[in-house]
Amino acid sequence: LHINPQWAPDGASIYFIANPEGIPDIYRYTLAGGNIARVTSVQTGISGITDMSPALSVASKSGDIAFSLFEDDNYNIYTIPASRNTGTVAAEVPSGTPRAAILPPLRASGSEITTYLNTPEQGLPPANVNFEERRYDPSLRLAYLGPPTIGATVGGDYNAVGGTVAAYFSDILGQHNVGVSFQGGGGASSNIADQLAGSVFYLNQKNRVNWGGELVHVPYITPYYNITTEVINLDGQLVNADVYEEIRQIETFTNVTGVTQYPFSQTRRVEAQAGFQRYASKSEVERFFSVGGQIVGRDTNELGGGFTVNLWTASTAFVGDSSTYGFVSPIRGTRYRYEIEALRGDLNFQTGLADWRKYFYKRPFTLAVRGLHYGRYGEDAESGRLRDLYLGQGSLVRAYESYSFNPALECGTQAEGCPVFDRLVGSKLLTGSVEVRAPLLGTPEFGLISASFLPTEIFAFADGGAAWTSDESVTWSYKTGDTNERIPVFSAGLGLRILLSYIPIEIWAAKPFQRPNEQIVYGFNITPGW
Repeated sequence: LHINPQWAPDGASIYFIANPEGIPDIYRYTLAGGNIARVTSVQTGISGITDMSPALSVASKSGDIAFSLFEDDNYNIYTIPASRNTGTVAAEVPSGTPRAAILPPLRASGSEITTYLNTPEQGLPPANVNFEERRYDPSLRLAYLGPPTIGATVGGDYNAVGGTVAAYFSDILGQHNVGVSFQGGGGASSNIADQLAGSVFYLNQKNRVNWGGELVHVPYITPYYNITTEVINLDGQLVNADVYEEIRQIETFTNVTGVTQYPFSQTRRVEAQAGFQRYASKSEVERFFSVGGQIVGRDTNELGGGFTVNLWTASTAFVGDSSTYGFVSPIRGTRYRYEIEALRGDLNFQTGLADWRKYFYKRPFTLAVRGLHYGRYGEDAESGRLRDLYLGQGSLVRAYESYSFNPALECGTQAEGCPVFDRLVGSKLLTGSVEVRAPLLGTPEFGLISASFLPTEIFAFADGGAAWTSDESVTWSYKTGDTNERIPVFSAGLGLRILLSYIPIEIWAAKPFQRPNEQIVYGFNITPGW
């Protein structure tokens, strides 16, 4: 076997992998004299994943050699400097010499293994058999079905039902890929169109340049509550009624995008996107009238101040992902995305994203590090028609979620607003996170306790970040939060992630250091680790 030839920088010799003694090693062939020199002598063999996989590379300028060596049930990469790869003259192996790759009793008679090796054609169909051929069928088949969910609320005059479903389809070669998702919920708005969300995408991977498109429609509904009293006409009589108001701000995002991707390797690619986005914002109020603890009426009215923004977009990104996943989060490797986007239309601005993540694995622990910046720049970057960026969203800086704030306790009656909350929003964000992860329950190979039926990861974390605008910069100093300044915020805590069927569940508890009136905040998410 002679494979993987590589020219030396001088052009006068060739390196290659051969196994004359049964174990693959690196040899050097000199063109001028026809001499063959042995460069390595290893015990387990220089090889890739298969017998014919490339396992050798020679630097085009320095002449240094890099090769893949299988040892300790893993593939490791080693290098040899050019000054040490001249090798020794390889002796010719005498005919009949036992080869290291042959198991005892070598070629002795009576061995079942020898019998199989001497009759390699056994079990194969005859050479003259003609197999039926047919054209490749690119039809799509279900490759993945996300766990469906459904929920319902029933009671009195207020009933609602909702659920989600997602599916992924592909052909047998993975050349054509389609994904769909749908989410619906009743009761959150008077308009059924504001309660439906969904997406569909197509990606063609038949050629080196991949292409596709995506359609997304997502409504964001944010409720606010208020209680007042009002005199109403009830069966011809004027009575005092308690009025429970639910004020709903409804923002709808619709996006049509075309995308192209060019992969440099299995872990790195560049991609470009272009499309159209539409943002629509409106508000409505639903009122419930209560007399003597009984709901006697309700009405829904649309409030003023709505608007619509139409934008044409174009973006380019450099993406990398060499990470290896555990049960619920990456445990080793690197992930990153660097992206710039231009938006033109009713508003004109640019966005920039730099998201870098690194995972250091030392069995059974993983040290995960993340740094992220996202910002809007340009003449309309601060427009009030755009949603504010928020530090407490998702897993950016935990323990600062908007739902966890108590305005009466944390904001007081300051005329200038609520500094504890206001410092979390802006047009630009910078965040960083560190996590130490360990598989508590899992398999014997990956788990402190063997319990593969409920994979569970425990983790400790520290988050930090800052938000700012073009008019209001950050005061880069550590303070506990009892200040009106726009300062960075930090939190630290513990948590666990559970893979329940196919659903990743994250539960955590954290101390927010820039919320002086809060000790511990608890969180629950349906999401894998970042």
